[in-house]
Amino acid sequence: MGIKIPLDATQIMVKPVGSLCNLDCDYCYYKGAGVHVFDGQMSMMSLETFEKACKQYMDLSPNVPAIHWQGGEPTLRGVDFFRDAVDIEGRVLGKQFRIYERGIENHFQTNGTMLNDEWCGFFREKGFLVGLSVDGNSDMNRARVFREGREVYEGSIRSVGLLRKHGVDFNILSVVSKYNVSDSAGFFKFLLDNRIQYSQIISAKPKIGRSGFDEHSLGVEEYADFMKSLFDTWVEDDNPEIHINTIDDLLRVALGRTPMICESRPYCAGQVTIEWNGDVYPCDHNVTEDLRLGNVHDGCLADILRSDKYVSFLDRTAALDEECFNCSWMRICFGGCPRQRKDGEEKTYLCSGNKKIFEYVFTKMNEVFRGEGRFRDSRMRGFFVELKRDAERNPVE
Repeated sequence: MGIKIPLDATQIMVKPVGSLCNLDCDYCYYKGAGVHVFDGQMSMMSLETFEKACKQYMDLSPNVPAIHWQGGEPTLRGVDFFRDAVDIEGRVLGKQFRIYERGIENHFQTNGTMLNDEWCGFFREKGFLVGLSVDGNSDMNRARVFREGREVYEGSIRSVGLLRKHGVDFNILSVVSKYNVSDSAGFFKFLLDNRIQYSQIISAKPKIGRSGFDEHSLGVEEYADFMKSLFDTWVEDDNPEIHINTIDDLLRVALGRTPMICESRPYCAGQVTIEWNGDVYPCDHNVTEDLRLGNVHDGCLADILRSDKYVSFLDRTAALDEECFNCSWMRICFGGCPRQRKDGEEKTYLCSGNKKIFEYVFTKMNEVFRGEGRFRDSRMRGFFVELKRDAERNPVE
């Protein structure tokens, strides 16, 4: 097939401390990933490595330059590193790329336990978008513990207050796991109680080096039931100002827009991972030695993204089961995340559950669009109708 990705569509995920973390979450897919020690040094990215990565990234002339800082726990690198990193971004833009008036977007994913006034003041000053990892109320958050076993929930909620105090733009990232999958209504109540306007949810995925399904993966039916119930609760709440990424994405697809979530796209692409030592991987679910694409110290990112190894990887992720090509939902799913495909299979193990989710959600969306029954005067109907009008006025994004 030979899939080629436009280089200007690329974004990078940077791992400034690799997989090092102050927590020991039992479902973490990244635990132990990558290389902790390199030439006698612990996994702490140097400013030299970041500068090379930043320059090479900007040489791709990205449409919307964005750096996604993740871990492990990136705050372990210390706030001074990120002050210097932002200065580096400014120097790189100032020398070569004056066309980017808005600069480089910085997105920062954290468990929030190390945030304080200094961190939050920095995020506000430099315009960072912060993602806070929390899975719901204290009972739902039991998977997230410090290394000594102490629960994290109180520290996570404290950080919500700190981010608000400093006016930092933030959302939450929640893993759907065995701890919250049976209570979607309780999860939604958590969002409302804590005035969370934007949230992302992902399903628990197998640890790196495994494929398809492991002890932390969700059952097909329980995940489908969670998503259908969550959609019901969101619609019945009748507040379109509450945004959940998976629901937003289904709305986008229903209106003919391009999905934002990577696992809803035809192949894995658009964001590569750069580890603390400069190693480049296709994404942070594929940080294994056989998928190491190169290193920013040894070559340039543009050549890495054009390499046969990367193209071969993209071709493999785009390979689909014959059933997928005959499926009416293929344009939404495209076989799902390859990390959730069992060995030898070319579709996600959640396939049958996803079909139930899509059928249920799209049927109910149509009821809202048409204003049937209780939806006739609902705020949600007005929201859906306006989205549709906007899509008709601006068919190409």
